Amino acid sequence: MLVLKRKPGEGIRIDDDVLIKILDVFQWKNGSLTRVDDRMLKSLEINVGIAAPETRIIRRSEVWDQIQTEEAGENETAKTER
Repeated sequence: MLVLKRKPGEGIRIDDDVLIKILDVFQWKNGSLTRVDDRMLKSLEINVGIAAPETRIIRRSEVWDQIQTEEAGENETAKTER
């Protein structure tokens, strides 16, 4: 199992077609479910466990974005060199 730490607003990519994004965090307080306030959210990290076949590519979304940007630059360079 792969375990990644994510903060609210961050995501995880599985292959090219799945994005898992941490949207909000809630807690039980005084018998009801309430959203964690913004001051606490900034320092909060959430452990996300993912069990998937080894053939699936799982990356933090910022790493996936960086790879896509680099590949787009390489493709553009290849086009201009022709």
